[in-house]
Amino acid sequence: MTAEGCRPELPALPIVDAHIHFWDMARLSYPWLSDAPSLPARADAMLFDQATNRLPGDVMVGGLVVVQAECDPDQADSEVFWILTQRALGAPIAGVVAFAPLEDAGATDVLDRYAGLGIVKGIRRNIQDEAPGFWRRLTPGVRSLADYGLSFDLCVREHQLSEAIELVDAAPDTRFVLDHLGKPSVGSPHWADWAGTITDLASRPNVHCKLSGLGTEAPPNWTLADVAPYIRHAVEEFGIHRVMFGSDWPVCAAAGSYRGWLETVASLVTSHQDRVFAHNATAFYRLDQG
Repeated sequence: MTAEGCRPELPALPIVDAHIHFWDMARLSYPWLSDAPSLPARADAMLFDQATNRLPGDVMVGGLVVVQAECDPDQADSEVFWILTQRALGAPIAGVVAFAPLEDAGATDVLDRYAGLGIVKGIRRNIQDEAPGFWRRLTPGVRSLADYGLSFDLCVREHQLSEAIELVDAAPDTRFVLDHLGKPSVGSPHWADWAGTITDLASRPNVHCKLSGLGTEAPPNWTLADVAPYIRHAVEEFGIHRVMFGSDWPVCAAAGSYRGWLETVASLVTSHQDRVFAHNATAFYRLDQG
């Protein structure tokens, strides 16, 4: 599911993967995983090692940003601390993007706890299934993230991108990153609508974009040609300094492999790979702080 013919040259520097997930269904409740039988019941440091040991010997993943995986909201703290156990087992976790109830009065207490940990670098609300009007509900909490030095991961579907822009405009001091390029329906006839909204969103300098997650938005047996227009457009509009590689492991395994997605992005981003595969994520998530 990469370029036909010879394999692309992969980044020679230690890769910072800006979007992976760890979970354990035996420990915490992840209702959505019950409807995803192709995904493992436990995604941990050992399984990640197995996924990446197929990379060429000179390619290594040197840092991970582990993103909350939609466990029961009441278990969000436990999810963060379980992720930290995986760090103790050797996973190169540099930062965590956690859940917080940003629309609730108790959000301040949660953010205070996260701020004390240092390892929590951002917050994600999986907005993709929320009802219209989410930007109004979330605005006060998202604005407050700037006071904590935390970023906000935008996980939305393409039809929600216009409302995501409303949220960005309502919180101009908060740093945002768009997950999975806004989850476009790859290969649909609505490419121009998605592309125009991405151009609009990218005009906000506090928004960055992850080159991640397109495999599961594409038709089965997708090819490089299917996803190339989306990645190229995102890089062109956001610029090489505001895009970052993310594998979306282990979700990506439902539509390919870790190496396959890495090669896909590497074949389409052949210059400034140091920025896209390491430096941009380090700077955005402030991985060298705390």
